[in-house]
Amino acid sequence: GLGDGGHVLENVKASGAHLAAGFRELAARHELIGDVRGKGLFWGLELVEDRTAKVPAAAQTARVVERMREAGVLIAKVGLHRNILKIRPPLVFAAEHCDLLLRALDAALADA
Repeated sequence: GLGDGGHVLENVKASGAHLAAGFRELAARHELIGDVRGKGLFWGLELVEDRTAKVPAAAQTARVVERMREAGVLIAKVGLHRNILKIRPPLVFAAEHCDLLLRALDAALADA
């Protein structure tokens, strides 16, 4: 029914806020993250070798995507230099899914 749409929207808002906070926290700890853009459940994380010069980190991005795949989290690499992580989970993405994604991303970034 119509009521389900409201629940989905609330979930998107809650999960989006959860991811926003998590991505900001990861960016504070991982120099590889040059920029975080997005809203709700659609995010792009730009990975750079140098934050000042904004040198695209294409090889590291490929490694992060592969590590995430090994952890069971599928994300894409997009952009002209293939250095942007495109994160667009399904609308049913809940808090525990956010935590899984953020933990896997933290480990993948540390390993890149």
